[in-house]
Amino acid sequence: MKSKEDDDGDKKESGQVFVITRTKAIVLVVIVIAIIIFVGVMSGVFSARQARKDALAEKHEVKREELEATKEPTSTPTEPTGPEPWYKIRLPQNIRPIHYDFYLDPYLEQNTFQGKVSILIKVTEKSDYMSYVLIHINDMNVTEAKVYKLAADAKPDTTTLGDELPLKKTFAYPKNDYFIFELEDDLEVGQYVLVMEYKSTFASQLNGLYISTYTNEKGEKRRLATTKFEPTDARKALPCFDEPAMKATFSTVIVHEKDYKALSNMPVTMTKNLTNGRIESHFMKSVPMSTYLLAFIVCDFKYTKSVDNPAQINQTQFALGVGRDIITYYEKYYNLGYPLPKQDMIAIPDFSSGAMENWGLITYRETALLFNEGVSSEANKQRVAVVVSHELAHQWFGNIVSPKWWNDLWLNEGFASFVEYLGVNHTQPDWEMMEQFLLSDLQRVFPLDSLASSHPISVKLSPKKIKQLFDRISYSKGASIIRMLEGFVGREKLRTVLVIT
Repeated sequence: MKSKEDDDGDKKESGQVFVITRTKAIVLVVIVIAIIIFVGVMSGVFSARQARKDALAEKHEVKREELEATKEPTSTPTEPTGPEPWYKIRLPQNIRPIHYDFYLDPYLEQNTFQGKVSILIKVTEKSDYMSYVLIHINDMNVTEAKVYKLAADAKPDTTTLGDELPLKKTFAYPKNDYFIFELEDDLEVGQYVLVMEYKSTFASQLNGLYISTYTNEKGEKRRLATTKFEPTDARKALPCFDEPAMKATFSTVIVHEKDYKALSNMPVTMTKNLTNGRIESHFMKSVPMSTYLLAFIVCDFKYTKSVDNPAQINQTQFALGVGRDIITYYEKYYNLGYPLPKQDMIAIPDFSSGAMENWGLITYRETALLFNEGVSSEANKQRVAVVVSHELAHQWFGNIVSPKWWNDLWLNEGFASFVEYLGVNHTQPDWEMMEQFLLSDLQRVFPLDSLASSHPISVKLSPKKIKQLFDRISYSKGASIIRMLEGFVGREKLRTVLVIT
């Protein structure tokens, strides 16, 4: 059976065969091409938008999902379930650390480490629980725990042992990451020494003390041990008073293989060959600092004054030059010289944040430190400068002056997120960094802060939820508030109230 359409004579149907005229075919082809072009353009737009978010995530040490929307942190934690101090999320404030003697013996191939720490503590006043001493630990096996009086002839800030004090028992309270010494008798106001030996395994995630790997120029897979302690992961590497206000000095010793080197916050003062063929590296006593700023690394990297993967050594020159100039600028800005005898910058192959401001040993994601002239983009060059400037700003504001607790994180990170622009603007004035602040921080945080899920910049959180505060609100809104303050009082007046005279 045949049917014929005589309207325009442009279509015939015979059984299952359809014939389309040239005019309609051209129209269909044009439509298909237009759809393909539209899809391609939209993919490019969304890819570029995502790339900008990735760059910002590296700059401000936040994960990509934190840029999509803010999540309101769960506020005030539940009430303690008893009067004893271990039910509270904060350490007793009448016992303070003064000095740590820390010994670390890591075995990278076995994925284990052991350590010993002697901590000089000071009891400043009496409380209702003078027979207890609380300290933070997380995921470690304590093999020895003792309490001593400080020796009568001990030099200041040393852990010379006097008489051992009898213990009733020791026990852990994992809910709050506490290890508790219960003594037979109450402590008096004065100084004591805690001695603890322990064993543990390297962390399976990129925090605490963990293993990172890379492939060298010979194609060999190499392992290194590194740390990321902010905010509350120092307790995974050593027993400590893991709160930012609990500052103390550290004397560190790290054992390692002969073909490796050890790095920490301070320079090496001596090395010692052990009978088992390994080496002890002894480090200079540190300045008083918070535990989250402690850092140590065991690796076989090479130096360009900063420390990097041997295969990428030539990609560190830009960061090194920018860092040197920015340190000089900050010394004038803060009216205070850089307080440590060295500043290492190291690119870590596996690193969860953009960078971490460990005092004297800043660790970076590789893309936040390495710049290959002629290969890397100009956007990458600017990102390296901004991240270096941010972390160096913390060496003064954040490390010398530290928050008492993490609800002040916004001020710590917000200030560095603002001052980073001043540092880069000084070294690269053609980049017009202060104008870029409006687009990179101020305008980007407005829509996030308008969401119902936004949160106040200062929030009371339990230690296990502190990481929720490392978001765009704390960084960019905090920086915008500092910029607003500068606009109100003037840049020079703001600097004047910050400097140490």
